[in-house]
Amino acid sequence: MPNYEQLLKTVQACHALSDLRQDILLFLYDEDTNEFFILAGKKATIEVTIYSNSTVEVEIGDEI
Repeated sequence: MPNYEQLLKTVQACHALSDLRQDILLFLYDEDTNEFFILAGKKATIEVTIYSNSTVEVEIGDEI
């Protein structure tokens, strides 16, 4: 089950993507690893992972 800080980071990431007018194509919570995964961008080139310790990793492809 996600912790409060992880949930907060997830909402902040979705809000930032929305502010940047990026489509959120996939929003997933993996119960095995306790991680959130967001796939966004017009061509699905933005990947956001929010780990169980609330750290956030963002990978952005060449084409947004």
